Amino acid sequence: MNFEHERFNQKLCHNITGKTNFQKRAQYFRNKNSEFEHCGSEEEPESSMWLTNLSIAMEEYFTEGMIVLDYGSGIGRYADFLTKKLKKFKYFGVEKPNSKNAHGEKCIMISKKIFRYSRKIHFGLIGSNLGKRAIKNSEVCVLGSVFTHVDYTEVQNILSKLIPIVKNNDGIIIFSAFISDSCRQEGPGIYGFENAYFRSYFTLAQIKNLEAKFQIKITEKGSFLAQGENLHRIYSAENQLMKIC
Repeated sequence: MNFEHERFNQKLCHNITGKTNFQKRAQYFRNKNSEFEHCGSEEEPESSMWLTNLSIAMEEYFTEGMIVLDYGSGIGRYADFLTKKLKKFKYFGVEKPNSKNAHGEKCIMISKKIFRYSRKIHFGLIGSNLGKRAIKNSEVCVLGSVFTHVDYTEVQNILSKLIPIVKNNDGIIIFSAFISDSCRQEGPGIYGFENAYFRSYFTLAQIKNLEAKFQIKITEKGSFLAQGENLHRIYSAENQLMKIC
């Protein structure tokens, strides 16, 4: 696959209008859970463009046969995206449990119903046997906009769990962040977690400090403007020793 960005976009992007089959199925199951809180934006073509930009950041890791962990998978938007782009892949989607409104558990329940006929798409909770197996076997981990909703301590906690994907599997972690001159959080309590925020901002120095702490190489791969106002800076984290070689 050619990873020059323009051609890569042509392969992955579609100008989608109206509701997709995935959106229709998702809405059907959400209607049965009136308290369910949406995960990100499913509006098209923005949703597909966002997932495309995350995939571009993977470069050669985005390929037939890839094994990917979607950490903070919501109701499986990236799983649906992959079904349209690759014939062979294995996908693990995980969500955080034990919020006040059981948001993660609801996400996993809905995801399993949407993809109940797929043998290559699997969902579970963070810390479950499935989640541990996903970290052990995955070559790619995509966090989407997870770090835009947690504080810096939680960023480090999450990376400490996922770092074997980089260190042991020679894999890559893809994440996005909101960058500012100061570290700050806005609107606590989303998804039923006291330490989850509507927006969380970090400094470039904090991103750089993650390199030293985890002995990884973090590279900015691009950016994506969501909802016309939220500028996601997209990063990759790879094995520092491999990058030097």
